[in-house]
Amino acid sequence: MESCYSRGLFVATMAVMSAGLVAAVARAGEAPRSVEEARAFCRDVLKQVRLPGRIPEDYRMQWAAPLLGLLDSKDPAVRAEAGRAFLDMIDGRNSFLLGDAVPYLSSDLSATVRMRLLAVCVARLGDGREDADPRKGHGRTVKELVRQAINRDVCPPSFAALAIALARTHDLWSPQGRHSLGMPVTEVIEQGKQELLVSRFLNVLGEAHELGRHWRITKEHDAVRGIFQMVLDLGPEHAGAVVNTWYRSTPSPEARRVVVEDELSWSTYPGWAEPRRTILQLAAQDWDEQIAQKAKRLLAGE
Repeated sequence: MESCYSRGLFVATMAVMSAGLVAAVARAGEAPRSVEEARAFCRDVLKQVRLPGRIPEDYRMQWAAPLLGLLDSKDPAVRAEAGRAFLDMIDGRNSFLLGDAVPYLSSDLSATVRMRLLAVCVARLGDGREDADPRKGHGRTVKELVRQAINRDVCPPSFAALAIALARTHDLWSPQGRHSLGMPVTEVIEQGKQELLVSRFLNVLGEAHELGRHWRITKEHDAVRGIFQMVLDLGPEHAGAVVNTWYRSTPSPEARRVVVEDELSWSTYPGWAEPRRTILQLAAQDWDEQIAQKAKRLLAGE
């Protein structure tokens, strides 16, 4: 059983670690007087949220909450700074309580800021906390908002961040039945829009690669692999021809490299056997020697 001393030490340690944020929260009642102040405020809050160690996620979410206060500013430049800070939170480790964030998703914020905040919320779906259950409450609201956003005829801004967040919650659900949390991407894609969404997911793989590099706590290629696995899980009937066309036309070797990743499960899907072979045959001709050699090894191992 945990001793009173251990609990007291933990609380004291938390107080010391959060001392910097106490001042930040105190300042949160006052609107930043400049964009530079807003930028510094975001930096302070994010630094606190990223503190290393086994800190309960509830603490991290409370510490991140002051960023939402910036969205009440009348200065669009200050709100934009908050939107930029949200891009540092799409990995899902650092987030908000959905009840705090959802009211801002129906506000008159710019589309870019709203979509970045939506991505932060989507990344929480299925993380095991009651407020993030996509079947009810605030979780269901977020699910409906993302459905409305991604199925529009014109692609929403910050779609790479949304795609990374969707891939995260899709992986928590898992089509192989390894997990029961999360949300399958099929639940937010409207019938007849599958090929369009596959194309959109593939078109942001290069940007997702850069976002993955931006996060020091995330392996560089995980964001790309997660989105591509989500595409594969939509099935060859929706994604096979689109992936083939995308591979022939994308100029980014960092994005194309995903087709030769070992962790992908499409080699075990019977329906993907022929489309996968065709795409690997393309990859074997790639200008990038590393991709070409890896594709040849995969083909030889069939």
